[in-house]
Amino acid sequence: MVTVFVVSGGVAEAAPHRILVDTDMDTDDLFALLYLLKQNRSEFDLKVRTLAA
Repeated sequence: MVTVFVVSGGVAEAAPHRILVDTDMDTDDLFALLYLLKQNRSEFDLKVRTLAA
């Protein structure tokens, strides 16, 4: 299961959106991260937290 939080402040629209991803690194999580990494990186700042079980 992937949990994605998009944190945006109303300060400036030019600043990239912060995306925090909380993941357990299952197959669906890998595809979600690959999808995010294929996007325009100037529009967001990606932070990832993984949990190894």
